[in-house]
Amino acid sequence: MRWIQSAAAHTRNGLGLLGSVALLAFGGTGCGDAPGLDFPPDPLGEIDPTPDPSCTATWTVGARGRIVDETGVGVEGARPQMCLRLEDETLLCLVPPVTDAEGYFHQAFTSEIPGEEPRCLQEIAVRALLPNAGFATTYCHASLTPENGVLTLDDPVVLYEVAPATLPPQGDREAVREVTLDDGLVLDVVPSAFFGDYERLSAQRHSVASPPCFARGADLLGLYAFTPEVRVDPGFRVRIPNRHGLEEGARVELLLLGGLETILPDERLIAEADFEVFGTATVRDGFIESDVGSELPYLTWLGYRRL
Repeated sequence: MRWIQSAAAHTRNGLGLLGSVALLAFGGTGCGDAPGLDFPPDPLGEIDPTPDPSCTATWTVGARGRIVDETGVGVEGARPQMCLRLEDETLLCLVPPVTDAEGYFHQAFTSEIPGEEPRCLQEIAVRALLPNAGFATTYCHASLTPENGVLTLDDPVVLYEVAPATLPPQGDREAVREVTLDDGLVLDVVPSAFFGDYERLSAQRHSVASPPCFARGADLLGLYAFTPEVRVDPGFRVRIPNRHGLEEGARVELLLLGGLETILPDERLIAEADFEVFGTATVRDGFIESDVGSELPYLTWLGYRRL
């Protein structure tokens, strides 16, 4: 396990403490299709791209890209965080830069550890967010195809807005209460299990006709984005309105987008930008209800599809 630039660091089998730090420090994404980007000048071209001869993966000295909203307008002040899977399987999530007035960013892959550079990579996941502004944090895998050592994200990263919710008063932090969010989605919430501000809890349904990058090809019936991105322990029971005409007793798979600290009750980790099945649900009385043991353990993006 290694730390870098006060950022999250973990392997596929365990999390570093700084995962929690980064989760609290950066509060808003998906990858969209767009024509070529008009990048402003940046200093990445001044970095020597000569690879370390010992690197057997992909030598990458930095990345550049753009963050936009759903209308394609650049987002100023967004945080694009690069999560780098190194040759030795270590994951390093770097301190994110801040986008300029047009949503552009660049970042050199450097280390505070003398003599070490996180540049021999197996893969990159991009975590994009706009702190405390009502956008869901989303992750995308980036194609690792650098030119002269620099990776250009040709498709902009898209921030998806989540409208504020009307919540019942927090009251007793240990008491379960039903919270109804966008589209009639119901969670059984215990505020003390919520590693964040209860008052910020919200969700929004998004179209599966044009899903974010992580959900493409998943054959979903529905998809919800949550704010804030945060761990839940114990998890929340979920009830999704059955707007699909599924028969009583029908079974459904539940999928979750991996974030900085997405650990399931069986200790399995869903890695950043992976969109994986974490549980099942059953159609009961007009709702798709999570089965026992399939409570929602982390708030990122929740999808569901026929089992």
